Amino acid sequence: MRRTFACGLILAIIFVFASIGFAQKAGRNTETRPGFVNVNVVKIKASVEDIGQDRTITLKGPEGNFLTIRAGDEVRNFDQIKIGDNVVVRYYECVAVLVDKARGDQPQASETDIVQVAPKGAKPAAVKVNIRDLTATVDKINYKKRTITLKVPEGDLLNFKVDSSVKNFKKVKKGDEIYIRHTEALAVSVEKP
Repeated sequence: MRRTFACGLILAIIFVFASIGFAQKAGRNTETRPGFVNVNVVKIKASVEDIGQDRTITLKGPEGNFLTIRAGDEVRNFDQIKIGDNVVVRYYECVAVLVDKARGDQPQASETDIVQVAPKGAKPAAVKVNIRDLTATVDKINYKKRTITLKVPEGDLLNFKVDSSVKNFKKVKKGDEIYIRHTEALAVSVEKP
């Protein structure tokens, strides 16, 4: 019950952070500007297969695939993790996008990381949230397939599928400036086998 509440709270926090950034950039007339918020949640149960001296943990997923992750120094109670422990990994991603007319400014970006760990003595658990705000420019757009390609400050291209519920999508043009708040959270908790 407590884990379910904590995960629900994480998802709510992610949505609030995304929505606040979206609303701040949107101003008052959001009805006339195209935009969207997309949230993805993935939950995987895995088992601890190996523990390295360098604080790496090798996990085996439900389909037999392996993933090695490194527990940062901030993760408390690392010594409690044992081979055979069950681990629940939850990945949350939220993307909020708002279109605004290009102002001729250089694209900008900012990033914030938040880490929360289990209290001393509890089973190991950690949540890491990364929030990235940036502006991008529409590089390509396909109205029929409802896809959009954005160019971010580093020069990389990001591709998005735009949901059919997004109004005014046809008003988006190549060269328009896009505001993006990309929020990722990774929650890992060890459970008794």
